[in-house]
Amino acid sequence: MRVKKRHPFISSLLVTWLICLFGCEDNTTGIIPIEGEYDVVTVAGNGQPGFSDGSGSDAQFHNPTDIAIDEAGNLYVSDRDNHRIRKINANGNVITLIGNGEPIQTDGVWSEAKFENPQSVTFDLDGNLWVAEKASVRKVNIPEQIVTTIAGNNDQPGYMNGSLQEAAFNDIRGVAVDRFNHIYLSDHLNHAVRKITTDGQVSTFAGNGTPGIVNGLPQDSKFNHPLGIFITTDGILILADEENNLIRKINNGGVVEILAGSIYGYQDGVTANARFRLPAAVAADQDGNIYVADAKNFRIRIIRKSGLVETIAGNGVLGFKDAMGKEAMFGKITGIAVDTTGNIYLVDQSNHCIRKLIRPSGN
Repeated sequence: MRVKKRHPFISSLLVTWLICLFGCEDNTTGIIPIEGEYDVVTVAGNGQPGFSDGSGSDAQFHNPTDIAIDEAGNLYVSDRDNHRIRKINANGNVITLIGNGEPIQTDGVWSEAKFENPQSVTFDLDGNLWVAEKASVRKVNIPEQIVTTIAGNNDQPGYMNGSLQEAAFNDIRGVAVDRFNHIYLSDHLNHAVRKITTDGQVSTFAGNGTPGIVNGLPQDSKFNHPLGIFITTDGILILADEENNLIRKINNGGVVEILAGSIYGYQDGVTANARFRLPAAVAADQDGNIYVADAKNFRIRIIRKSGLVETIAGNGVLGFKDAMGKEAMFGKITGIAVDTTGNIYLVDQSNHCIRKLIRPSGN
């Protein structure tokens, strides 16, 4: 008897819809629903492209792309078109850590090292900052102040697994680290998630190099221009699947699923009915809520553990305005990070600044 094969995308949506149809209450122990409006403020930058260290609106960036937070609460920004790594300390002062504005790959001590369009940043378990450029992955040793290229070459983009010396990538747009210190990369133009193990091997973790939308086992899965990725404390990989307008996840069993989204558009609601427009970045708080930079909707969305998608900031209009919640206006958000108190930091690329969503008091 021939068994009819179910389409993985439809099956995933149907299961999520049925679950939420009969109750999407957040009954996770210890989870406190976020109530009230976030206050959106600009931390650094003034909406104009340029280069300047300093505090607040005196600082300038040029198409920054991503942000990471260290254990002390300092912010590290990949300032792409300034070809620099910048740091914003707890006092809000912006300083340049590495790079002199020359778009060249140079390893060595910070005063000599250079970057070429740094795009994504994250910290590993040892406190090292990992920086993904166009087709290479570099490691910034914070205590020793040394930059080392680990894999890939900006001048030789491609798609190759193997040793660190053999590996090739094509437009890396996201980087994340798991609890074993393995590095994961969203390889944008290869439509894949790549993995660098601690023993120095590069492999394809999910996706197969061709665009599409297929769930299931990693080797069978397909993505369409993946962007930001994040790994939760329980080891689940969350990914912004840009041109599929979906938030995907790879669970602990290695299965690729749809976490939220359906078709291109804008709609809050249960995960299967929610709509995004070219989502660019994802992050999670300590309670397991997922935050999405919904780039072309100019909004910040939350995916609650209950399975509901809601808008927490932005009114859908391209602009630059600090305000409460849905009164705020954003440009293209390309990076997002959440601190230990639940405040959300954003890289507003087209406004050349760093924004902050202050968590409502009492939450």
